[in-house]
Amino acid sequence: MKLRARASTGVAIAALLVAICLAGCSTEPSGRAAGVETSCLNLRSVVTNLEALRSWCLDHGDAAGAAAWLSGIDNSLKAEAPAHARVRAVTDKLDAQVKLLSGADQKSTLEQLPDALSNVIDELIPARDSACASV
Repeated sequence: MKLRARASTGVAIAALLVAICLAGCSTEPSGRAAGVETSCLNLRSVVTNLEALRSWCLDHGDAAGAAAWLSGIDNSLKAEAPAHARVRAVTDKLDAQVKLLSGADQKSTLEQLPDALSNVIDELIPARDSACASV
């Protein structure tokens, strides 16, 4: 008798766990919702990375390092380019900065980079806020 009670309790618990798992599967975000979440997270990450690079530039004179870091941020943003016209404009500005950092006048470009990054960040914040508003 005790064995039968344990078995039916075990079956009830297993059924409950399966029901919970199936309910979780049915409440997963749709493809569009997941895309919006990803866009929001990516733009948050890009803004954070640009702020970190801006601070780093104040203490380092490494144009090649800044160009590599900026290129990585730029590539991440290009994944968002179809979603926002503002983001496409920012990627053009970042491309220009990477070219300048790789050019002949690296020192003055590196000195001006924190201000250029501040302008880019100011342009990206509304796009980030827009993407994250519906999350």
